[in-house]
Amino acid sequence: MKLLIEQKKLADMLNIAARATTKRDIVPGTSWVHMEAANGKLTITANDLKIAIKISTADVEIVKEGAVVVSNLIADFVSKLDARPITLEVKDSKLAIMYGKSKGTLNTFDKNDWISPRFEGEGFEEIFAVKSNVFRKALDAVIFAAATENYRPIFTGVLFDLKDGVLNLVASDTHKLAWYAVTDVENPVKKRVVVHTKGLKEFLRVLKDAEDLVTASTNGNTIVFKTENTLVSINLINGQYPDYRAVIPQVEHTIKMNTSDLRATIERFLALPQDNKLQIPVAKLFINGNGELRMEYVSDIAGTVTEIIALEESSSSLETEMAISFNAAYIQEIIKGIGPSTQLVFIDPLRPALVTGENEAAKYVITPLLIRKNPHTGEK
Repeated sequence: MKLLIEQKKLADMLNIAARATTKRDIVPGTSWVHMEAANGKLTITANDLKIAIKISTADVEIVKEGAVVVSNLIADFVSKLDARPITLEVKDSKLAIMYGKSKGTLNTFDKNDWISPRFEGEGFEEIFAVKSNVFRKALDAVIFAAATENYRPIFTGVLFDLKDGVLNLVASDTHKLAWYAVTDVENPVKKRVVVHTKGLKEFLRVLKDAEDLVTASTNGNTIVFKTENTLVSINLINGQYPDYRAVIPQVEHTIKMNTSDLRATIERFLALPQDNKLQIPVAKLFINGNGELRMEYVSDIAGTVTEIIALEESSSSLETEMAISFNAAYIQEIIKGIGPSTQLVFIDPLRPALVTGENEAAKYVITPLLIRKNPHTGEK
């Protein structure tokens, strides 16, 4: 194999592919990168058995076709080279990387030991197609709500629920839930799959904010996303995802406020640390019928903040003030991209509340915190 390619193009491709590798070769091949020059294209593939990425380019001059398997260390090496043309050539079981008058060589591995991932073929079924910018916005709106660790692995993934021509993306760690409905979907097939969040985060790095079409296919074990030059395969999570529609609260009390005001208040709250890093930062909301929202935050080591936010709208019929406590960090995450106004729908301090913005496609559910009184002092 011998080819010529620009440093930036090669570095970008390797950095994307290397995200599907492990730091250590715990399973043979999972820290390797497969490179193939054939049919006028350079194709780079990596596979850590949970995620597989395949990326191609025609912006290459192929002198001799062939394939090679090298360590993922090549990604770091190439990224540190100057922006100039690079020549790659396989000689004597080594990959020579020539840049200007300089050269580096990397050891290669037996191609027969390479674990080649499946991206298509028998058993795969296309389940939907959607524009890249739409898909990117939808994923970004929900992925933060998934659990990083959970005794129920199902919550460490994102549910893809294709029903009635709509792609519903849902993520939850059981304390908060994010639901985004994509209606602009092509060729949808009724299907429910749960996709590992880690793989989706890597795929988000590949997605462009453009109108290019992304297709999704599955064989029941993996889901494969295909863009113009990239294929990303992610393992599915087995199990039954709970009925997310059942947790959406019915409208009883509604308040609406300026998101910038709410965001600024939460940021000031979180600027005051708690004594224990594991302690939940509690934002207490006092809701009444006077057109204002009072919010209170107590830091054990710094002090107390009380702020008043004017409401844009209120359909609350409360005769007495109601207090609801939430994790302030969760509120901050939810309103990050919610739009200029935030609407809170709630029933009482014990049941989940619904948070929405101008975009009707996005819905967020947040569970209140139960603040118990100290049996000795009577304080909360």
